[in-house]
Amino acid sequence: IDIAASLAAGKHSGKSIVTASLDRMNFTNPAKLWELVTTRCRLTKTWRSSMEIEVTVGAENPRTGESREVAKGYLTFVGLDDATFKPSP
Repeated sequence: IDIAASLAAGKHSGKSIVTASLDRMNFTNPAKLWELVTTRCRLTKTWRSSMEIEVTVGAENPRTGESREVAKGYLTFVGLDDATFKPSP
């Protein structure tokens, strides 16, 4: 979840980023053995040097095609200046 969200945050900022916090993670259903697990990331808010990414995790039964949401979380990332490694707008 952190890796998927960090890719979305890095794509948005165009900078090096670090995870500042995992604001909330709700697990709603189990992912079962042999199911395909997917992540969908969405930028939900930006501030001066940080941003919030929503991550939705899904599971799909490859035999039946049935899919469902299994978890959702919100992570905050901070963009860093490449020279100083300090927060950067």
